[in-house]
Amino acid sequence: MKQNARLIKLLRLVLLLLVFSLSAMTFTGGGAAEAAPQRITLSIEQWNQFKNQTNLLEAKLNLADEKLKQQKNTSTELLTQLNEAKKQLNLTQEALMNSKHSLASAEESLNHSEALYKKLTEQMELERREAKRIKCQRNIYASSALLFLLCAAAK
Repeated sequence: MKQNARLIKLLRLVLLLLVFSLSAMTFTGGGAAEAAPQRITLSIEQWNQFKNQTNLLEAKLNLADEKLKQQKNTSTELLTQLNEAKKQLNLTQEALMNSKHSLASAEESLNHSEALYKKLTEQMELERREAKRIKCQRNIYASSALLFLLCAAAK
């Protein structure tokens, strides 16, 4: 239980840092007058690579969403993490489509999304294993109690 609390605190910290970094990226340039829009140039290969990565991550997040919906005891933290990862992916896709950010910040945003997805899947796997372990323990205790009662009844 303590380990879950630590993981939740760590994930909250990561999400807080993610929100802070996004707000810092959004508010850079901070004067009243907006800077002239910048253009970035990248090859079609780079563009297609980023597009494929974002599409792949979107598919992974949708699969994780489906897995969470299928689990009986999903925690609100996992759902919050999934929503944050989806928001981050949407920001990445907007950055690529609107060319608001440089290629480096789009790549950083994509890396953040990947990291959030990895943490989400790891925590989902941990919760699944814990539920399986608890079920196995419950079955062992029930079998032991039944065996004890049968032995007591036989004497």
